[in-house]
Amino acid sequence: MTDNKDANIKETNSTVTPDSGQLPTTPAAESTPTAESTPAAESAPAKQSVSPSGSRRRPPKRLVDRRSRRIGRISLLTTLVVLAIVILVNIVLETVVGDRLSWDLTQNQLMSIGEKTEELLERLEEDVHISYLGTENDLLNHSTLAFVPQLLNDYVNRGRGHIIVEYVDPVADPSVISRLDPQSIHQLSERQFVVQNRANGRLRVLSQQDLVATQLNQQTLQTVMTGYSAENAFSGAINYVTLDIVPTVYRLTGHGEPPLEESFQVLGGLMDANGFDVSDINLLTVEKVPEDAAVLLILAPPADISGPEADRIIAWIKTGGSIMVAPGAFTGQDFANLNRVLQEFNIELTSDRVREGDSSLHLPNYPTYILAGAPKNDITTGSVPETLISEAAGVKILQNPVEWIETSVLLKTSDMAVLEEGGNPASISPEGVQNLAVMSDSTGYMDGTNVKHSSRAVVFGSSSVFDDQTFSLVGYQAYNYMLTYLSFDWLSQGQTDVNKLVIPNKQLASYKIQHTGSTTPIYAAAIGTAVVLPLLMLLLAIIVYRRRKHL
Repeated sequence: MTDNKDANIKETNSTVTPDSGQLPTTPAAESTPTAESTPAAESAPAKQSVSPSGSRRRPPKRLVDRRSRRIGRISLLTTLVVLAIVILVNIVLETVVGDRLSWDLTQNQLMSIGEKTEELLERLEEDVHISYLGTENDLLNHSTLAFVPQLLNDYVNRGRGHIIVEYVDPVADPSVISRLDPQSIHQLSERQFVVQNRANGRLRVLSQQDLVATQLNQQTLQTVMTGYSAENAFSGAINYVTLDIVPTVYRLTGHGEPPLEESFQVLGGLMDANGFDVSDINLLTVEKVPEDAAVLLILAPPADISGPEADRIIAWIKTGGSIMVAPGAFTGQDFANLNRVLQEFNIELTSDRVREGDSSLHLPNYPTYILAGAPKNDITTGSVPETLISEAAGVKILQNPVEWIETSVLLKTSDMAVLEEGGNPASISPEGVQNLAVMSDSTGYMDGTNVKHSSRAVVFGSSSVFDDQTFSLVGYQAYNYMLTYLSFDWLSQGQTDVNKLVIPNKQLASYKIQHTGSTTPIYAAAIGTAVVLPLLMLLLAIIVYRRRKHL
Protein backbone atom coordinates (compact mmCIF):
# COMPACT_ATOMS: atom_id res chain seq x y z
CA MET A 1 0.00 0.00 0.00
CA THR A 2 2.78 2.39 0.85
CA ASP A 3 4.74 1.54 -2.23
CA ASN A 4 1.77 2.21 -4.46
CA LYS A 5 1.19 5.59 -2.83
CA ASP A 6 4.79 6.63 -3.32
CA ALA A 7 4.61 5.55 -6.93
CA ASN A 8 1.55 7.68 -7.52
CA ILE A 9 3.26 10.74 -6.00
CA LYS A 10 6.31 10.26 -8.19
CA GLU A 11 4.15 9.85 -11.25
CA THR A 12 2.27 13.06 -10.45
CA ASN A 13 5.46 15.06 -9.88
CA SER A 14 6.94 13.84 -13.11
CA THR A 15 4.03 15.23 -15.08
CA VAL A 16 4.16 18.82 -13.63
CA THR A 17 7.30 20.34 -15.10
CA PRO A 18 7.83 23.78 -16.59
CA ASP A 19 9.01 22.38 -19.89
CA SER A 20 6.61 19.52 -20.40
CA GLY A 21 3.91 21.62 -21.99
CA GLN A 22 1.33 19.03 -20.81
CA LEU A 23 -1.35 19.21 -18.16
CA PRO A 24 -1.19 16.79 -15.25
CA THR A 25 -3.22 13.61 -15.70
CA THR A 26 -4.55 13.78 -12.16
CA PRO A 27 -8.33 14.25 -12.14
CA ALA A 28 -9.62 17.76 -11.58
CA ALA A 29 -11.41 16.77 -8.47
CA GLU A 30 -8.19 15.61 -6.87
CA SER A 31 -6.05 18.64 -8.01
CA THR A 32 -8.55 21.32 -6.94
CA PRO A 33 -8.12 22.28 -3.29
CA THR A 34 -11.13 22.71 -1.07
CA ALA A 35 -11.87 25.44 1.39
CA GLU A 36 -11.43 23.04 4.23
CA SER A 37 -8.15 21.58 3.10
CA THR A 38 -6.28 24.69 1.87
CA PRO A 39 -7.80 27.95 3.17
CA ALA A 40 -4.55 29.90 2.67
CA ALA A 41 -4.33 29.09 -1.00
CA GLU A 42 -7.58 30.92 -1.73
CA SER A 43 -6.44 34.21 -0.19
CA ALA A 44 -2.93 34.23 -1.71
CA PRO A 45 -2.55 36.80 -4.54
CA ALA A 46 -1.80 35.55 -8.02
CA LYS A 47 1.51 37.37 -8.24
CA GLN A 48 2.88 35.36 -5.33
CA SER A 49 2.63 32.10 -7.28
CA VAL A 50 5.91 30.47 -8.00
CA SER A 51 7.08 27.86 -10.42
CA PRO A 52 8.48 24.55 -9.21
CA SER A 53 11.93 25.95 -9.82
CA GLY A 54 11.26 28.57 -7.11
CA SER A 55 11.20 31.76 -9.28
CA ARG A 56 8.32 34.30 -9.19
CA ARG A 57 5.87 34.34 -12.01
CA ARG A 58 5.13 37.70 -13.75
CA PRO A 59 1.49 38.84 -13.91
CA PRO A 60 -0.28 37.79 -17.08
CA LYS A 61 0.55 40.07 -19.98
CA ARG A 62 -3.12 40.81 -20.64
CA LEU A 63 -3.56 42.07 -17.06
CA VAL A 64 -0.51 44.37 -17.38
CA ASP A 65 -1.78 45.77 -20.66
CA ARG A 66 -5.19 46.52 -19.17
CA ARG A 67 -3.60 48.32 -16.22
CA SER A 68 -1.27 50.36 -18.49
CA ARG A 69 -4.17 51.41 -20.69
CA ARG A 70 -6.19 52.43 -17.65
CA ILE A 71 -3.30 54.51 -16.25
CA GLY A 72 -2.76 56.08 -19.67
CA ARG A 73 -6.42 57.07 -19.94
CA ILE A 74 -6.34 58.60 -16.46
CA SER A 75 -3.13 60.54 -17.28
CA LEU A 76 -4.56 61.83 -20.55
CA LEU A 77 -7.80 62.87 -18.88
CA THR A 78 -5.89 64.62 -16.06
CA THR A 79 -3.71 66.48 -18.57
CA LEU A 80 -6.73 67.64 -20.54
CA VAL A 81 -8.50 68.82 -17.39
CA VAL A 82 -5.43 70.77 -16.20
CA LEU A 83 -4.99 72.38 -19.63
CA ALA A 84 -8.64 73.35 -19.69
CA ILE A 85 -8.37 74.91 -16.23
CA VAL A 86 -5.22 76.86 -17.21
CA ILE A 87 -6.80 78.16 -20.41
CA LEU A 88 -9.99 79.13 -18.59
CA VAL A 89 -8.05 80.97 -15.85
CA ASN A 90 -6.00 82.84 -18.48
CA ILE A 91 -9.12 83.87 -20.35
CA VAL A 92 -10.76 85.13 -17.18
CA LEU A 93 -7.64 87.02 -16.03
CA GLU A 94 -7.09 88.55 -19.46
CA THR A 95 -10.73 89.66 -19.64
CA VAL A 96 -11.12 90.93 -16.10
CA VAL A 97 -7.60 92.00 -15.13
CA GLY A 98 -5.59 92.38 -18.35
CA ASP A 99 -2.27 94.18 -17.83
CA ARG A 100 -3.32 95.62 -14.49
CA LEU A 101 -1.93 92.63 -12.62
CA SER A 102 1.71 91.88 -13.43
CA TRP A 103 5.05 91.49 -11.73
CA ASP A 104 8.26 93.23 -12.72
CA LEU A 105 11.01 90.68 -12.07
CA THR A 106 13.83 92.77 -13.53
CA GLN A 107 16.61 93.45 -11.06
CA ASN A 108 16.36 97.23 -11.41
CA GLN A 109 12.56 97.38 -11.82
CA LEU A 110 12.84 98.77 -15.35
CA MET A 111 9.25 98.05 -16.29
CA SER A 112 7.67 99.67 -13.23
CA ILE A 113 7.14 103.22 -12.07
CA GLY A 114 8.30 104.30 -8.63
CA GLU A 115 6.70 106.01 -5.66
CA LYS A 116 7.38 109.56 -6.89
CA THR A 117 5.72 108.86 -10.23
CA GLU A 118 2.73 107.29 -8.49
CA GLU A 119 2.32 110.50 -6.47
CA LEU A 120 2.52 112.54 -9.69
CA LEU A 121 -0.14 110.41 -11.39
CA GLU A 122 -2.41 110.65 -8.35
CA ARG A 123 -2.43 114.45 -8.71
CA LEU A 124 -3.24 114.44 -12.42
CA GLU A 125 -6.47 116.18 -13.34
CA GLU A 126 -5.86 116.53 -17.08
CA ASP A 127 -5.30 113.95 -19.80
CA VAL A 128 -1.75 113.49 -21.08
CA HIS A 129 -1.12 111.79 -24.42
CA ILE A 130 2.15 109.94 -25.02
CA SER A 131 2.61 109.30 -28.73
CA TYR A 132 5.46 107.19 -30.09
CA LEU A 133 6.29 107.98 -33.70
CA GLY A 134 6.82 104.39 -34.72
CA THR A 135 5.45 100.93 -34.09
CA GLU A 136 5.41 99.05 -30.82
CA ASN A 137 7.47 96.30 -32.45
CA ASP A 138 10.22 98.87 -33.08
CA LEU A 139 10.64 99.17 -29.33
CA LEU A 140 10.10 95.50 -28.49
CA ASN A 141 12.89 94.57 -30.90
CA HIS A 142 15.22 97.31 -29.67
CA SER A 143 18.31 95.94 -27.94
CA THR A 144 18.13 98.54 -25.15
CA LEU A 145 14.57 99.86 -25.03
CA ALA A 146 12.53 96.67 -25.23
CA PHE A 147 11.22 97.39 -21.72
CA VAL A 148 9.58 100.72 -22.68
CA PRO A 149 6.17 99.39 -23.87
CA GLN A 150 5.67 97.57 -20.57
CA LEU A 151 6.77 100.68 -18.65
CA LEU A 152 4.24 102.79 -20.56
CA ASN A 153 1.57 100.21 -19.78
CA ASP A 154 2.34 100.74 -16.11
CA TYR A 155 1.78 104.49 -16.59
CA VAL A 156 -1.59 103.75 -18.23
CA ASN A 157 -2.67 101.28 -15.53
CA ARG A 158 -1.82 103.67 -12.70
CA GLY A 159 -2.88 106.88 -14.43
CA ARG A 160 -6.58 106.64 -13.52
CA GLY A 161 -7.54 107.11 -17.15
CA HIS A 162 -5.47 110.29 -17.59
CA ILE A 163 -2.53 108.68 -19.45
CA ILE A 164 -3.17 107.69 -23.06
CA VAL A 165 -0.41 105.89 -25.00
CA GLU A 166 -0.53 105.46 -28.76
CA TYR A 167 1.87 104.16 -31.39
CA VAL A 168 1.65 105.99 -34.71
CA ASP A 169 3.97 105.17 -37.58
CA PRO A 170 4.75 108.39 -39.52
CA VAL A 171 5.76 106.28 -42.51
CA ALA A 172 2.28 104.76 -42.75
CA ASP A 173 0.54 107.97 -41.61
CA PRO A 174 2.66 111.05 -42.49
CA SER A 175 -0.09 113.42 -41.32
CA VAL A 176 0.54 112.52 -37.67
CA ILE A 177 3.48 114.94 -37.45
CA SER A 178 1.44 117.90 -38.61
CA ARG A 179 -1.35 116.95 -36.22
CA LEU A 180 0.97 116.84 -33.21
CA ASP A 181 3.06 119.88 -34.18
CA PRO A 182 1.05 122.07 -36.58
CA GLN A 183 3.57 124.93 -36.51
CA SER A 184 6.60 122.61 -36.97
CA ILE A 185 8.18 124.18 -33.90
CA HIS A 186 9.62 120.91 -32.61
CA GLN A 187 10.69 119.43 -35.96
CA LEU A 188 9.29 116.01 -35.10
CA SER A 189 10.81 112.91 -36.67
CA GLU A 190 10.49 109.15 -36.55
CA ARG A 191 11.20 107.25 -33.28
CA GLN A 192 10.50 110.20 -31.00
CA PHE A 193 8.11 110.31 -28.04
CA VAL A 194 5.67 113.23 -27.91
CA VAL A 195 4.20 113.97 -24.47
CA GLN A 196 1.34 116.43 -24.86
CA ASN A 197 -1.32 118.11 -22.75
CA ARG A 198 -3.93 118.98 -25.34
CA ALA A 199 -5.88 121.09 -22.85
CA ASN A 200 -3.14 123.76 -22.63
CA GLY A 201 -1.23 122.87 -25.80
CA ARG A 202 2.04 122.28 -23.91
CA LEU A 203 4.27 119.64 -25.43
CA ARG A 204 7.62 118.00 -24.72
CA VAL A 205 9.55 115.80 -27.15
CA LEU A 206 11.77 112.93 -25.99
CA SER A 207 14.25 111.07 -28.13
CA GLN A 208 15.36 107.50 -27.54
CA GLN A 209 18.64 108.92 -26.21
CA ASP A 210 16.69 110.67 -23.43
CA LEU A 211 15.70 107.29 -22.01
CA VAL A 212 19.25 106.16 -21.23
CA ALA A 213 22.07 107.78 -19.26
CA THR A 214 25.44 107.92 -20.98
CA GLN A 215 28.90 109.19 -20.23
CA LEU A 216 32.05 109.84 -22.23
CA ASN A 217 34.82 107.38 -21.42
CA GLN A 218 37.89 109.57 -21.09
CA GLN A 219 40.25 106.71 -21.98
CA THR A 220 38.51 105.37 -25.08
CA LEU A 221 36.72 108.64 -25.98
CA GLN A 222 33.59 106.59 -26.59
CA THR A 223 30.15 107.21 -25.13
CA VAL A 224 29.11 104.39 -22.81
CA MET A 225 25.74 103.67 -21.26
CA THR A 226 25.63 104.05 -17.47
CA GLY A 227 21.94 103.55 -16.65
CA TYR A 228 18.31 104.10 -17.60
CA SER A 229 16.51 107.44 -17.32
CA ALA A 230 13.20 106.44 -18.93
CA GLU A 231 11.02 106.93 -15.86
CA ASN A 232 12.75 110.21 -15.09
CA ALA A 233 12.18 111.40 -18.67
CA PHE A 234 8.51 110.38 -19.00
CA SER A 235 7.50 111.57 -15.52
CA GLY A 236 9.37 114.83 -16.01
CA ALA A 237 7.60 115.41 -19.30
CA ILE A 238 4.20 114.67 -17.73
CA ASN A 239 5.04 117.04 -14.89
CA TYR A 240 6.14 119.76 -17.31
CA VAL A 241 3.04 119.68 -19.52
CA THR A 242 0.69 119.80 -16.52
CA LEU A 243 2.34 122.57 -14.45
CA ASP A 244 0.46 125.82 -14.05
CA ILE A 245 3.70 127.82 -13.78
CA VAL A 246 6.93 126.80 -15.51
CA PRO A 247 9.97 128.45 -13.88
CA THR A 248 12.83 129.31 -16.20
CA VAL A 249 16.53 128.92 -15.42
CA TYR A 250 18.80 131.09 -17.56
CA ARG A 251 22.31 129.74 -17.90
CA LEU A 252 25.00 132.34 -18.45
CA THR A 253 27.14 131.72 -21.55
CA GLY A 254 29.80 133.55 -23.53
CA HIS A 255 32.86 132.44 -21.51
CA GLY A 256 33.45 128.94 -22.89
CA GLU A 257 31.02 127.16 -20.56
CA PRO A 258 30.41 123.50 -21.56
CA PRO A 259 26.88 122.63 -22.73
CA LEU A 260 24.68 120.70 -20.31
CA GLU A 261 24.47 117.66 -22.56
CA GLU A 262 28.26 117.37 -22.59
CA SER A 263 29.18 117.41 -18.90
CA PHE A 264 25.94 117.95 -16.96
CA GLN A 265 23.47 115.51 -18.45
CA VAL A 266 22.17 114.41 -15.03
CA LEU A 267 21.66 118.02 -13.98
CA GLY A 268 19.76 118.77 -17.18
CA GLY A 269 17.56 115.72 -16.71
CA LEU A 270 16.81 116.68 -13.13
CA MET A 271 15.75 120.18 -14.13
CA ASP A 272 13.60 118.85 -16.97
CA ALA A 273 11.91 116.37 -14.64
CA ASN A 274 10.99 119.11 -12.19
CA GLY A 275 9.44 121.45 -14.71
CA PHE A 276 12.26 123.94 -15.23
CA ASP A 277 12.74 125.44 -18.64
CA VAL A 278 16.46 125.93 -19.29
CA SER A 279 17.63 128.62 -21.68
CA ASP A 280 21.05 130.09 -22.43
CA ILE A 281 21.68 133.82 -22.10
CA ASN A 282 24.67 135.95 -23.04
CA LEU A 283 24.61 139.18 -21.02
CA LEU A 284 27.16 140.74 -23.34
CA THR A 285 24.51 140.80 -26.06
CA VAL A 286 21.39 141.18 -23.89
CA GLU A 287 20.78 144.29 -21.84
CA LYS A 288 19.20 142.61 -18.82
CA VAL A 289 18.17 139.33 -17.29
CA PRO A 290 14.64 138.46 -18.50
CA GLU A 291 11.85 139.09 -16.02
CA ASP A 292 10.60 135.50 -16.20
CA ALA A 293 13.90 134.16 -14.86
CA ALA A 294 13.54 132.08 -11.70
CA VAL A 295 17.29 131.48 -11.33
CA LEU A 296 20.41 132.76 -13.09
CA LEU A 297 22.89 129.88 -13.33
CA ILE A 298 26.59 130.70 -13.65
CA LEU A 299 27.93 127.20 -14.28
CA ALA A 300 31.57 126.23 -14.83
CA PRO A 301 32.88 129.49 -16.31
CA PRO A 302 36.58 129.06 -17.14
CA ALA A 303 37.13 132.81 -16.79
CA ASP A 304 35.74 135.76 -14.88
CA ILE A 305 32.68 137.59 -16.15
CA SER A 306 32.99 141.12 -17.52
CA GLY A 307 32.18 144.36 -15.70
CA PRO A 308 29.01 145.08 -17.74
CA GLU A 309 27.76 141.56 -17.05
CA ALA A 310 28.32 142.06 -13.32
CA ASP A 311 26.36 145.34 -13.43
CA ARG A 312 23.40 143.70 -15.15
CA ILE A 313 23.35 140.80 -12.70
CA ILE A 314 23.44 143.21 -9.72
CA ALA A 315 20.57 145.18 -11.22
CA TRP A 316 18.58 141.98 -11.52
CA ILE A 317 19.40 140.93 -7.93
CA LYS A 318 17.93 144.23 -6.72
CA THR A 319 14.60 143.18 -8.26
CA GLY A 320 14.55 139.98 -6.17
CA GLY A 321 16.57 137.78 -8.52
CA SER A 322 18.39 134.64 -7.37
CA ILE A 323 21.67 133.18 -8.62
CA MET A 324 23.61 129.94 -8.42
CA VAL A 325 27.39 130.10 -8.92
CA ALA A 326 29.59 127.03 -9.46
CA PRO A 327 32.97 127.53 -11.18
CA GLY A 328 34.69 124.73 -13.05
CA ALA A 329 37.62 122.67 -11.82
CA PHE A 330 40.09 124.75 -9.82
CA THR A 331 42.61 126.75 -11.82
CA GLY A 332 43.51 129.51 -9.38
CA GLN A 333 41.43 131.97 -11.41
CA ASP A 334 40.66 135.29 -9.74
CA PHE A 335 36.95 136.15 -10.11
CA ALA A 336 37.04 139.87 -9.34
CA ASN A 337 33.89 140.89 -11.21
CA LEU A 338 31.96 137.82 -10.10
CA ASN A 339 32.94 138.57 -6.49
CA ARG A 340 31.52 142.07 -6.91
CA VAL A 341 28.18 140.37 -7.55
CA LEU A 342 28.60 138.00 -4.60
CA GLN A 343 29.31 140.86 -2.22
CA GLU A 344 25.58 141.59 -2.44
CA PHE A 345 25.25 138.41 -0.34
CA ASN A 346 28.37 138.80 1.86
CA ILE A 347 30.12 135.97 -0.01
CA GLU A 348 33.49 135.75 -1.74
CA LEU A 349 34.84 133.04 -4.02
CA THR A 350 38.56 132.65 -3.22
CA SER A 351 41.45 131.64 -5.48
CA ASP A 352 42.62 129.07 -2.90
CA ARG A 353 42.08 125.33 -3.30
CA VAL A 354 40.64 123.28 -0.43
CA ARG A 355 42.55 120.18 0.71
CA GLU A 356 41.12 117.76 3.26
CA GLY A 357 43.50 116.53 5.97
CA ASP A 358 41.30 113.76 7.36
CA SER A 359 42.04 110.67 5.23
CA SER A 360 38.64 109.18 6.03
CA LEU A 361 36.93 112.16 4.36
CA HIS A 362 38.58 112.15 0.95
CA LEU A 363 39.14 109.61 -1.79
CA PRO A 364 42.31 107.52 -1.32
CA ASN A 365 45.39 109.47 -2.45
CA TYR A 366 43.20 112.37 -3.61
CA PRO A 367 42.88 114.89 -0.75
CA THR A 368 41.13 117.41 -3.03
CA TYR A 369 38.29 114.92 -3.71
CA ILE A 370 36.43 115.67 -0.52
CA LEU A 371 33.51 113.98 1.21
CA ALA A 372 31.94 117.13 2.58
CA GLY A 373 29.55 117.49 5.49
CA ALA A 374 26.21 119.29 5.15
CA PRO A 375 25.12 121.28 8.23
CA LYS A 376 21.42 121.75 8.93
CA ASN A 377 19.91 124.87 7.31
CA ASP A 378 16.95 125.97 5.17
CA ILE A 379 18.08 123.65 2.35
CA THR A 380 19.45 120.71 4.33
CA THR A 381 16.90 119.94 7.01
CA GLY A 382 18.22 116.70 8.48
CA SER A 383 20.98 114.13 8.59
CA VAL A 384 22.20 113.34 5.07
CA PRO A 385 24.94 111.24 3.44
CA GLU A 386 28.26 112.87 2.64
CA THR A 387 28.63 114.91 -0.54
CA LEU A 388 31.49 114.48 -3.00
CA ILE A 389 33.07 117.68 -4.29
CA SER A 390 36.45 117.88 -6.01
CA GLU A 391 39.01 120.51 -6.97
CA ALA A 392 37.04 123.19 -5.16
CA ALA A 393 37.93 126.76 -4.29
CA GLY A 394 37.24 127.96 -0.80
CA VAL A 395 34.06 130.01 -0.28
CA LYS A 396 34.39 132.77 2.29
CA ILE A 397 31.68 134.48 4.32
CA LEU A 398 32.64 138.16 4.55
CA GLN A 399 32.88 139.85 7.91
CA ASN A 400 30.29 142.46 7.03
CA PRO A 401 27.18 141.35 8.87
CA VAL A 402 23.99 143.27 8.20
CA GLU A 403 20.58 142.43 9.55
CA TRP A 404 18.94 141.91 6.14
CA ILE A 405 21.44 139.28 4.91
CA GLU A 406 21.35 135.76 6.38
CA THR A 407 24.28 133.58 5.33
CA SER A 408 24.72 129.87 6.14
CA VAL A 409 27.27 127.15 5.36
CA LEU A 410 25.94 124.56 2.93
CA LEU A 411 28.99 122.25 2.64
CA LYS A 412 32.13 122.15 4.78
CA THR A 413 35.26 120.11 5.54
CA SER A 414 36.57 118.69 8.79
CA ASP A 415 38.69 120.83 11.11
CA MET A 416 41.82 119.22 9.62
CA ALA A 417 41.46 120.84 6.19
CA VAL A 418 43.70 123.56 4.76
CA LEU A 419 43.68 126.06 1.90
CA GLU A 420 46.37 125.84 -0.75
CA GLU A 421 46.94 129.56 -1.31
CA GLY A 422 46.73 130.30 -5.02
CA GLY A 423 46.61 126.54 -5.62
CA ASN A 424 50.22 126.09 -4.42
CA PRO A 425 50.47 122.87 -2.34
CA ALA A 426 53.57 124.24 -0.62
CA SER A 427 51.79 127.36 0.63
CA ILE A 428 49.01 126.34 2.96
CA SER A 429 46.85 127.96 5.58
CA PRO A 430 46.53 126.73 9.18
CA GLU A 431 44.26 123.73 9.67
CA GLY A 432 40.60 124.43 10.23
CA VAL A 433 37.08 124.03 8.86
CA GLN A 434 36.86 125.30 5.29
CA ASN A 435 33.64 126.27 3.52
CA LEU A 436 32.95 124.46 0.25
CA ALA A 437 29.47 125.91 -0.40
CA VAL A 438 27.52 128.81 1.11
CA MET A 439 23.91 129.99 0.82
CA SER A 440 22.59 133.49 1.43
CA ASP A 441 19.18 135.18 1.67
CA SER A 442 18.96 138.97 1.32
CA THR A 443 15.81 140.94 2.07
CA GLY A 444 17.47 144.34 1.68
CA TYR A 445 15.71 145.27 -1.57
CA MET A 446 12.19 144.21 -0.63
CA ASP A 447 9.71 147.07 -0.61
CA GLY A 448 6.42 145.18 -0.65
CA THR A 449 5.36 146.74 -3.97
CA ASN A 450 7.93 146.30 -6.74
CA VAL A 451 10.07 143.70 -4.95
CA LYS A 452 7.93 141.27 -3.00
CA HIS A 453 10.42 138.54 -2.18
CA SER A 454 14.06 138.26 -1.16
CA SER A 455 17.12 137.72 -3.34
CA ARG A 456 18.97 134.44 -2.86
CA ALA A 457 22.32 132.95 -3.76
CA VAL A 458 23.97 129.52 -3.58
CA VAL A 459 27.71 129.46 -4.24
CA PHE A 460 29.68 126.21 -4.67
CA GLY A 461 33.46 126.06 -4.73
CA SER A 462 33.25 123.76 -7.75
CA SER A 463 30.66 122.62 -10.28
CA SER A 464 31.87 119.05 -9.66
CA VAL A 465 29.04 118.74 -7.12
CA PHE A 466 26.64 117.91 -9.95
CA ASP A 467 28.74 117.02 -12.98
CA ASP A 468 28.36 113.65 -14.70
CA GLN A 469 31.78 112.38 -13.61
CA THR A 470 30.83 112.77 -9.96
CA PHE A 471 27.53 110.94 -10.43
CA SER A 472 29.40 108.11 -12.15
CA LEU A 473 31.49 107.76 -8.97
CA VAL A 474 28.84 108.11 -6.27
CA GLY A 475 25.64 107.25 -8.16
CA TYR A 476 22.52 108.53 -6.43
CA GLN A 477 23.27 107.32 -2.93
CA ALA A 478 25.29 110.38 -1.92
CA TYR A 479 23.69 113.74 -1.13
CA ASN A 480 24.78 115.30 -4.45
CA TYR A 481 21.59 114.52 -6.34
CA MET A 482 19.14 115.68 -3.69
CA LEU A 483 21.25 118.74 -2.88
CA THR A 484 21.12 119.80 -6.52
CA TYR A 485 17.34 119.68 -6.61
CA LEU A 486 16.85 121.28 -3.19
CA SER A 487 19.17 124.16 -4.10
CA PHE A 488 17.22 125.01 -7.25
CA ASP A 489 13.94 124.63 -5.42
CA TRP A 490 15.08 127.02 -2.67
CA LEU A 491 16.43 129.57 -5.15
CA SER A 492 13.21 129.55 -7.19
CA GLN A 493 11.25 130.51 -4.07
CA GLY A 494 9.28 127.27 -4.06
CA GLN A 495 7.86 127.54 -7.57
CA THR A 496 8.40 123.77 -7.91
CA ASP A 497 6.95 122.85 -4.51
CA VAL A 498 3.85 121.38 -6.14
CA ASN A 499 5.75 118.47 -7.66
CA LYS A 500 9.02 117.52 -6.01
CA LEU A 501 9.94 114.94 -8.58
CA VAL A 502 13.40 113.62 -7.72
CA ILE A 503 13.71 110.31 -9.60
CA PRO A 504 17.20 108.82 -9.77
CA ASN A 505 18.25 107.00 -12.91
CA LYS A 506 18.06 103.22 -12.70
CA GLN A 507 21.42 101.53 -12.73
CA LEU A 508 22.43 98.85 -15.19
CA ALA A 509 21.56 95.38 -13.92
CA SER A 510 24.65 93.43 -12.92
CA TYR A 511 24.64 89.67 -12.50
CA LYS A 512 28.34 89.48 -11.79
CA ILE A 513 29.27 87.58 -8.63
CA GLN A 514 31.40 89.71 -6.35
CA HIS A 515 33.63 87.71 -3.99
CA THR A 516 36.67 89.07 -2.21
CA GLY A 517 37.43 86.09 0.10
CA SER A 518 38.83 82.64 -0.58
CA THR A 519 38.08 81.13 -3.98
CA THR A 520 37.92 77.56 -2.58
CA PRO A 521 34.14 77.65 -1.94
CA ILE A 522 33.57 78.93 -5.47
CA TYR A 523 35.63 76.12 -7.03
CA ALA A 524 33.94 73.54 -4.77
CA ALA A 525 30.51 74.81 -5.78
CA ALA A 526 31.50 74.75 -9.46
CA ILE A 527 32.80 71.15 -9.26
CA GLY A 528 29.75 70.05 -7.29
CA THR A 529 27.38 71.62 -9.81
CA ALA A 530 29.22 70.60 -12.98
CA VAL A 531 30.51 67.12 -12.00
CA VAL A 532 29.17 65.63 -8.76
CA LEU A 533 25.51 66.52 -9.20
CA PRO A 534 25.27 65.16 -12.79
CA LEU A 535 26.97 61.90 -11.68
CA LEU A 536 24.54 61.49 -8.79
CA MET A 537 21.59 62.06 -11.11
CA LEU A 538 23.01 59.50 -13.58
CA LEU A 539 23.46 56.94 -10.79
CA LEU A 540 19.91 57.53 -9.57
CA ALA A 541 18.60 57.09 -13.09
CA ILE A 542 20.43 53.76 -13.45
CA ILE A 543 19.02 52.49 -10.13
CA VAL A 544 15.48 53.48 -11.08
CA TYR A 545 15.87 51.88 -14.49
CA ARG A 546 17.12 48.57 -13.08
CA ARG A 547 14.33 48.42 -10.49
CA ARG A 548 11.63 49.15 -13.06
CA LYS A 549 13.11 46.61 -15.44
CA HIS A 550 12.25 43.75 -13.04
CA LEU A 551 8.72 44.89 -12.17
